Formats: sequence, C-alpha cells, structure tokens
Amino acid sequence: MSDETNIAVEREKTKRLMITVGAGGVLGVLAMILFFNTVGDRKGDLDIDITSGKFKVSLDKPIGEQIQQPSSSLQTSNGDVQFSTGTISDSVVQRVEASGQVIDAGKFVGKNLINRKAGFVISASNPSAWSIQNDDEGFQNPLVPVTQIRGAGGEFLNVTRGPMQGCSDVRSCVELTVESMKQVGLIDQNPTVRYDEANQTAFLTFTNAENGGQSYMKVVISNGLAYVAAANYNVHATDANTKNDLISMVASFSPISK
Repeated sequence: MSDETNIAVEREKTKRLMITVGAGGVLGVLAMILFFNTVGDRKGDLDIDITSGKFKVSLDKPIGEQIQQPSSSLQTSNGDVQFSTGTISDSVVQRVEASGQVIDAGKFVGKNLINRKAGFVISASNPSAWSIQNDDEGFQNPLVPVTQIRGAGGEFLNVTRGPMQGCSDVRSCVELTVESMKQVGLIDQNPTVRYDEANQTAFLTFTNAENGGQSYMKVVISNGLAYVAAANYNVHATDANTKNDLISMVASFSPISK
C-alpha cells in the first residue's frame, strides 16, 4: 500500500472518530477533551482508547472526582468542606452504561448512586451504611423527596427537584428558600452560604431549629429545574464517620445535565 493510500485511510479513521465523538453532543466532546488532558494521573481508573474514541469511568470511585468536576469550598463547624459545582454530563452516564457497568437507582454501585430518572449522581465513602428509598410522587410534588437516603442512626439526605417558581437563578432561589424556612420556623438565623454563580450552585449549612441538628444543603440549577440535596444529622448521636460521609454525599450531589 502506498504512502498516499495509508494517509487517506488514516484520514478516514480520524473522520469517523470525530463523527462518533461528535454524536455525543457538545458536552460529550468537552468531556472527551477533559479526559484526554487529565489521563496522566488516572493510574488505570480511567480507561481511554484514543483510537476507538472510548473511555471508561469506574464506579469504584466518585464520578465527579474522575472527571475533575469544578469545585468550591465552605468553612463550616466541621471544617472546610469541598463541594462539587455544576453538573455531570449525561454523556458520561451513557458511557458508564455502554461499558457494561450496571446502574441501579435503588442502591449504590461501587461508590456512586446514579438515578437516571430523577437525574442526579451522589457519591459515598461507605455506601453500605445507607438505605435508599425512591418516590415517584416527588416528580409531581417538589415538597416530596424523589429520593431519601437514610443511615442507621436516623441521619438522612433528601433529594428534591422542581420548577424555579419565584426565582430566576441560584442566588434568588436560595434566598427564597431561606426566607421560606424562616417563616415555618425551620431556621432562626441566616445560614452560611457559598455561591458558584457561574455553575449555578450554592452550598449552605445551618442549625435546624426544630431538632437542633446540623443541616447541609446544596442547590443546583440545571435543565430548567432547581435540584436540592438537604441532609440533617444529630450532633449528639451521629458518629464522626457517618457525619463526614453524609456531608460528603451532599457535597458530591450533582444533577445530570441533558
């Protein structure tokens, strides 16, 4: 085969590769670029084959960490909490499924809970310590959690989602939520809040006036909806490992962007 023929064949391979990658949409292309730029530190957890245009995200580690999701931090009574901001592209979840890894909205698989129907990902350090209950009523009633994650000591994390009624961005949605919580007596002081307005994310912590527990909340605006993960634990009864895992689950909560 001549050099000219070899070059033509390779050009056709490259063209087919770009068409395959492009079929995943703009977010899929950006995700591929991100993976290519960061593969050097992955030590086998992120399996990339440039010639075939495929990559694999391992469910044995938090997905947000593997794709190097943007992050911010908030100083709290439990120290400096790092939290992811923005969303996880649906193209990433599609490739998890395409690799043969099983996704189950009713349980953690590896370190990750992926709920395609409700549209979110949560990661946990000790997933076996948590039970999960999903409720379809939450799709019609934003006051009902679409998912509740509970620990043995009564700790819980609720995920809700709903239309952005009365607010236009993450800051106005959080301010409206805080005002509502004050009116019903859930809090009696302003929470500590950190915003990442570029990624439409807010992370806040406050003392629950009803039970004295410490609460953490994350709000993300995506897909025209407000997604909220809110967790509460008993400051006297919850052990340190459970508390830290609960906080990290809220911090990792990310909607799946369509």
